[in-house]
Amino acid sequence: MKLPISIVDAFTHERFGGNPAAVVVLEAWRPAVQTQAIAKENNLSETAFLLREADGAFAIRWLSPTREIAFCGHATLASAHVIAQRALTPFDVAVTAPGTLHDCVSRYFWLANGGAEDPVTGSIYTALAPYWATRWGRTELVALQASARSGLLH
Repeated sequence: MKLPISIVDAFTHERFGGNPAAVVVLEAWRPAVQTQAIAKENNLSETAFLLREADGAFAIRWLSPTREIAFCGHATLASAHVIAQRALTPFDVAVTAPGTLHDCVSRYFWLANGGAEDPVTGSIYTALAPYWATRWGRTELVALQASARSGLLH
């Protein structure tokens, strides 16, 4: 079995700095025992496994060397980096997760539109708001878009 595995150092511009994560892009989900063995072999705090779904979005799972975990921020950012590097043409990437002080947090990288990261992007919430409203069972949300400038969306 050959799988492409990328090691990405998040939160740094220097090699061997920041917080490393392994990223594995799959063509189909592998058995849990196999993905766990891969994460254990990588021996990093997290390994992210990505699978492109029929609608073009990526599903993601995070595993530590000992178990699957609910969420990992640096492995998610590492995954966005790998997706962007593999793309034949630039595209936009939105990353979202449950928040601690807000209903959700997000970041938006807009490579297809000529920039690196948009500070606050109302248009991505046309997709994110229905997702989080369904997940939380509410119609009113407060979201934080984290960036150098950051902003709140209601």
